[in-house]
Amino acid sequence: MIRVVFINIVLLSLPFALYYAYVYKTRQERPDWKFTDTPFLWLSVASVALMFAGLIALVTIETNTTEGKVHWPTPAERKAQQP
Repeated sequence: MIRVVFINIVLLSLPFALYYAYVYKTRQERPDWKFTDTPFLWLSVASVALMFAGLIALVTIETNTTEGKVHWPTPAERKAQQP
């Protein structure tokens, strides 16, 4: 559960981090840049889209696909079942 929360936090902050890294690198070309020039709406939309894509990927990868398959017990499981 903590892993899922951490992944969502990273995906939500990734567009903002990339944008601020870009602004930091190009600061010499635009010395008049202000914090209020940040396109918060577009960065928020990109963040939410990444979060949902991450959730869909996690659900797709983490789903239990053993339903309907035969379970072959390991030797340790067979030994534990013996009386």
